[in-house]
Amino acid sequence: MAASGVPMRLPTTLKYLKVLRLCEICFGALDEVSVVLCLIRSSPNLQEISIQAYPGETAAIDPILDLLEVHYWSDAPLNQLCKVDFGNVSGTRPELGFIKLLLAKSPMLKKLLIELDSEDVAEQNRIFERVDKISTRITPSRNHFRKSR
Repeated sequence: MAASGVPMRLPTTLKYLKVLRLCEICFGALDEVSVVLCLIRSSPNLQEISIQAYPGETAAIDPILDLLEVHYWSDAPLNQLCKVDFGNVSGTRPELGFIKLLLAKSPMLKKLLIELDSEDVAEQNRIFERVDKISTRITPSRNHFRKSR
């Protein structure tokens, strides 16, 4: 799909898709992030997203961060999304931007489980502090994430 250019939405709405599971997604690759966002935008009734990230980063971070800007998603709230499992997170800016987007556009989100790829406790705490700041800025009355380790 990414090889031929990724649209913002698929030509057909995936209105019956409730659970989206994706593996080996590199949040440092523009085409891969574009595909993930296209699938999410095309699925208005998503209730659960499970993504296993693949560690890797490219030099072109700014275009990825632009795709993840919340203001570009005014037409695509995730009103049904209530559970997100995000695994193998290394704390890159695109990964954190994706988390920020999900928190901002998912009013029904009850559970955000983040599993880190690092065994280093200091690194884990640093990443969760950054996620906590994002969560507090967007929804100060709710704490959506839970540490997995």
